[in-house]
Amino acid sequence: MAIEFYRLRHANDFLSIAFESPIELEGKVWPSVEHYVTAQMFADGWFQEKIRNTRASQLLRLSTRIKGQFPRVDWHSLRDEAMYRANAAKFAQHPTLRARLLATENEELILKTIYHKHFGDGGDGSGQNMLGKILMRIRRELREAGL
Repeated sequence: MAIEFYRLRHANDFLSIAFESPIELEGKVWPSVEHYVTAQMFADGWFQEKIRNTRASQLLRLSTRIKGQFPRVDWHSLRDEAMYRANAAKFAQHPTLRARLLATENEELILKTIYHKHFGDGGDGSGQNMLGKILMRIRRELREAGL
């Protein structure tokens, strides 16, 4: 049986990148994985700081407005590593969330949404579900480390 996630305030919302769980990464505190990953879409430090300091409710609007003008040309080659780093930090730095991730045992984790074909399943299974795969990798690595 697979574990599906997407929206906040629903079962398994802790797996979402929008789940508010501050992470310390690269010498800064980011309000969520989503803040960090969104900021990595841009090479300009000013934009990254603007994103880091934006309220979660305004993040999508801000990144959409900026993205059309100043995207990193190499984003597609960096996005999976950015997603991995941020989620690895989240589950390393928050013991309660780590325990919840480990409690998913060996279930397949699926970002169920029509809005993401790369990080999600595309809503119908046609997507790559890279976020789910990254979370399962982190879960395996935590187990191997005995955490």
